[in-house]
Amino acid sequence: MTLRIIIVIVSFFVVGVASGQNQNVDSFKEVQDLLEKTGIDYDHAAARDAATLAMVKSVDRLADIVGEEDHKRLVKRFAGTWYDAGMRLTHTNGRFRVSYMDPGSPAVRGGVRVRSDILEVDGEDVAAVRIGRVIELLRSAEPARRMIKLLDESDEVYEVELILDAMPVGTVEMKTVFPRDLCYLKLNGLYKDSGKELVRIIRRWSDAGKSGLILDLRDANGKDLDSVRAVAGLFTPESELLFEVSNQVGDEKKEFRSGNEEPASLPTMVLVNECTRGAAELLAATLQAAGRGAMVLGEETPGDFALREFMPLSDGDYLYITSRKVTLLNERELDGKSGIIPDVVLADADIDSPARGARFRSARPGTREEDAIDEALQVRAQNDAILQRAVDVLLGLKALNLHALGTNE
Repeated sequence: MTLRIIIVIVSFFVVGVASGQNQNVDSFKEVQDLLEKTGIDYDHAAARDAATLAMVKSVDRLADIVGEEDHKRLVKRFAGTWYDAGMRLTHTNGRFRVSYMDPGSPAVRGGVRVRSDILEVDGEDVAAVRIGRVIELLRSAEPARRMIKLLDESDEVYEVELILDAMPVGTVEMKTVFPRDLCYLKLNGLYKDSGKELVRIIRRWSDAGKSGLILDLRDANGKDLDSVRAVAGLFTPESELLFEVSNQVGDEKKEFRSGNEEPASLPTMVLVNECTRGAAELLAATLQAAGRGAMVLGEETPGDFALREFMPLSDGDYLYITSRKVTLLNERELDGKSGIIPDVVLADADIDSPARGARFRSARPGTREEDAIDEALQVRAQNDAILQRAVDVLLGLKALNLHALGTNE
């Protein structure tokens, strides 16, 4: 059967569901009869499958019907399991450095040396890419190999070939303190019981009087709603309702309230993109709705919010579809039909990066200490428009001596 015939069948079916059914017209059956009458051969099973998927998509644009293998892969991904090299990185002086390797990981077996700088991954120069791009290169949803060129502490360049392993990547991908006391925390996702670790990190920075927090949720996922509550609760008074989860008819509800006795005093920039999904997307929405001390920057999110679940079908496949809805503190309802629009909408292409030759000016003799600090901060944020804007906002708040967005304290 040609693609055109499938499209015709699906179109008639969807139109029939949307409008023709009130006239007792079965458009699918009518098209089927016309095709058979005119002698046009088609695959009945493929047509039914296409029509069924079209019906599902008409209800939920992100819904899908997946087989057993895809189901297992997606469940693992939302639980934090990827094909990974097993390396943790820091970003210093414009380079990505291997700070830690998981015992027995592909990085250890392949001969990667701790404190080596990554120069290339599969031939791609990583000196001028944002943090998320490096992680993409070192991670895969499927079995994969990576050829990596590195520079060790003795300035020796060497190459390793790594066969990525399926392994949990952990909630925190990178945590560091930038110049000017700006804290940077990049998450892979909000996974089971990750809330305690995140609260501990953020609370420690807040108590130390740091200038601000950049919470990078780009490309992050997860399913743990209790971790969303724990982190969002850091920015709201104790016992305040953060969000409520209910089924579609609204007769089953669960409230998620702040459990922190004292809100953290740490202005926060939340970074999101079109791949921020699940619990990470819900965290961004919750922080935005709370309206205290947090601003969301980046791209519009897809509208996942950990609302979807897998429902088994009799043929062994699974229907992945929205089964719940979330009501936020500001009474906005999240039903998966759309994502969140950031307070500042921005893509990486919207800001020009510093010229390559201007990167390490702070190393020049005679550079003032204040200028050197600012240049070092620029290097951390280079090649990443969203991160640059977050840094600019926090520096502005620091200059105005504000301790929280939207307050005069």
